[in-house]
Formats: sequence, structure tokens, C-alpha cells
Amino acid sequence: MTREEFSEKLRKKISGLPEDEIEGRVSFYNEIIDDRIEEGMSEEDAVESIGSVDSVADQIMAEIPLSKLIEHKVNQSNAGSEGKKRNTGKVITLIALFPVWIILFALILALYIVLWALVLSLYIVVIAFALVSLSGIPGTVYMFVQGRNPEALLVLGVAIFLAGLVIALVFASVAATRGTVRLMKRIALGVKSIFVGKKKAPVLKEGGAQA
Repeated sequence: MTREEFSEKLRKKISGLPEDEIEGRVSFYNEIIDDRIEEGMSEEDAVESIGSVDSVADQIMAEIPLSKLIEHKVNQSNAGSEGKKRNTGKVITLIALFPVWIILFALILALYIVLWALVLSLYIVVIAFALVSLSGIPGTVYMFVQGRNPEALLVLGVAIFLAGLVIALVFASVAATRGTVRLMKRIALGVKSIFVGKKKAPVLKEGGAQA
């Protein structure tokens, strides 16, 4: 993919953002491509090293505050006389849907709390099992000294089993953390996408004039 193709596709992906944001972001990635070309990379390799257009667009959306998107949407609605009429209807609609927004926010907040509580619980279990496993070492030594070999072997076996379980739970906890972070990002992007629409192409009247 060439730089021009990348820039064009990125503009389409983020076309619902404020114009200054679009131009600023596209220029930013064009500068990165230029820098990597100067370092000796080909144009195609430089573009590929940035990542896919979708991933870049998602990153841009994640970085822009929701308040700025809402402000841009309101400004769009206020533009022109027709926009003012549409804005009145949108205000009425937003007021009517206010309870729905409250419920949606509460559900997202509850989901956020539950998911992170589960992740935290996993880490607590890991710490607890690790402490029990470590405490089995002095217990095993003490029992061997006392000549209680069967009990010592049992405690040692339990300690080794818990140590293996701790290792498995550590990987599970890290995976759960990453999955939760990704899910929260997708939810945030989904909420932002409500306020970001694609710019409609101008409608051409007969004779080639724009509507």
C-alpha cells in the first residue's frame, strides 16, 4: 500500500471526526512514513510497519476524548438554519432517551466493576496459593527432622502441586487482564462511534452542481 492509499483510507475511516483532527492525524502518520523512508525503508514497508488502517483508526478513536466528539456533533447540528431545526429535534430526542442513557451507563459501569473484580479475585487466589506453597517448604523440613516422613512427603507434594497451579493461574490472570482491557476499549469505541458518523458525500444535482 502506498502512502497516498493509506492516507485516503484513513481519512474515510475517521471521516466523522472534526476536520482539524483528521488533517492532524493524517499528517502525523505521513511524517512517520517519511521518517522511516529516510531511514532506508521502502514506501510500502514504511506503511506496513505502521499497522492496518483499521487498527490505526481505532487507536485514534481511543485517544480522542468523548467530550470533544459530543461537542463536534453539537456544533455540526447548530450549523446553518436547517441544522438548527435538526438540532431542536435532536435535543428533544436526547431528552426522551435520557433514561436509556442512564441505564446504559449503569450497565457498562456494572460490567466494568464485575470484570475487574473477577480479575482481582484471580490475583488474590494466586497470592494465597503461592503463600501456602511457600509455607510448605519449612513445614516439610520440620517434619523430616521430626522423622515424620510420610507427612513430610504429603506436605511437599501439596506444595509442589500448588506451585504448579500458581504458575498456571499467573498466565490465566495475565490473559484475563489483557482480555478485560481489550473489551473495555471496544466498549469505549462503541460508545464513541455513536457520536461519530461518516460524512456523507455531496449529492449532485442535474448539471453537476452540488446539492
